Amino acid sequence: MEYPKLYTVIKDFSLPFAALIWAVYDLELPWKDDTLEPLFDPGELDPPSELYEIHPEPIQVLREKVLNHRRYQDGKLGPGEAFRGYFLAKGECSIPQHLRGRERVEVRFIVEDTRRKQYRSGPMYLHLH
Repeated sequence: MEYPKLYTVIKDFSLPFAALIWAVYDLELPWKDDTLEPLFDPGELDPPSELYEIHPEPIQVLREKVLNHRRYQDGKLGPGEAFRGYFLAKGECSIPQHLRGRERVEVRFIVEDTRRKQYRSGPMYLHLH
């Protein structure tokens, strides 16, 4: 049986607060999945790559369009600035049956700064395929 898969999650995220340094991020799903993790930064490969790849699907996304690696020194966000891009993550838990017929599911994106203060986004949507 084929189950829906999660792919691109976030296209826009802004914080209208004082400058912060983004350290940790998470995704609040409407189901429990402790295995959900951001895709590994291909810029850290040897040799580095400019493409995030989603396996086993033949999907590639340019690194410059992805939020995953924008943390610490690459994750500085000043007042009124916004991060725009995709957050790519993969988990092992199946999407619950009652959500499988939907095209998208509401989630919240959570950012933690280097002072361990958390910020929650407004509603955002997972696109199910």
